[in-house]
Amino acid sequence: PYYAAAAGIFLGFVSPAGRNWRPFLILRFAIGLVSAAALVYLLTQSRSMVPQLTFAAFDPALLQAARSARQPIVIDFSADWCIPCREMERTTFVDPTVLREAAGFVRLRANLTAENSTNKAIMKEFRVEGVPTTVFIDAKGNIRKHQVGYIGPAEFAKDLRDFK
Repeated sequence: PYYAAAAGIFLGFVSPAGRNWRPFLILRFAIGLVSAAALVYLLTQSRSMVPQLTFAAFDPALLQAARSARQPIVIDFSADWCIPCREMERTTFVDPTVLREAAGFVRLRANLTAENSTNKAIMKEFRVEGVPTTVFIDAKGNIRKHQVGYIGPAEFAKDLRDFK
């Protein structure tokens, strides 16, 4: 939607094409106005109104504390540039069933955007080959599932139910 709005704004206000033919000029201007309004709407939509699954930043101390407390853990490995990661944020992590099933889990997110020794060590420890990767750890501290790629809401909710 952002690209379509940007294209409409470009056509309506920036592109020199069709400036000499008045009917097309009026149509272009109208498309530009509608596109600008759509872009403003998209940018001002508050995501905070939609409940979303929250994750604490990955911290080995939090991981160890959860294991010691015998709590199930889900670790989301993502990166800022990862398109499927953003898609999971918009679909999977706002699903009411996922929110309900994840309530008993310690939820951690490792942001692997930066290439540094800390992230390389985390990737090696959890055998992360790409993002998104999701690791489910049961209450006994055992890794029960290691999945690479997008996980839809139904499958994610099922995985959470299976590993409580």
